[in-house]
Amino acid sequence: MSNRIDMTFTYDGTDFTRAVKISDVTAEVAADSASVKTKIKAINTSLAGGTSGGMDTFFRADDYDDTDPNAVIGTFKGISAAKIVSETVTNINLDTEGDASNG
Repeated sequence: MSNRIDMTFTYDGTDFTRAVKISDVTAEVAADSASVKTKIKAINTSLAGGTSGGMDTFFRADDYDDTDPNAVIGTFKGISAAKIVSETVTNINLDTEGDASNG
């Protein structure tokens, strides 16, 4: 079983979004969607309140533009969507040796 968290990042002053995937999420984290939601909401609150510690300018949009300090475009606004994805991967051995139909 593999688990990941898929998120959509949104940015100020632009319709640009970024799809972000966190892979190798533990089963315990994947099973606790309420905790993941709480943490995402805390990040969004921090971004909105100006207390993100620079996260808003570190995660920039591709069209980031700070030439007008009163109307900066492309700073990280928040996480607008998130989902936990859990998948079971089954490898198929294509080597026919030992197959009953291999006469």
